[in-house]
Amino acid sequence: MQRRHRVGKQYPKREEATQDIFVYIKVFYIRRHCHSPLGYYSPVEVQARMGVS
Repeated sequence: MQRRHRVGKQYPKREEATQDIFVYIKVFYIRRHCHSPLGYYSPVEVQARMGVS
């Protein structure tokens, strides 16, 4: 199941908000963000080019 970051979501505790932001960064942003050491490809694209699952 894919979870998407929701704008305007209210969190009862700061820890819950922090955890949700961490999950967003780790799962969505870092995997899709292009990195210069990888030739400006995302980590997912580099793995696909190398044939790694």
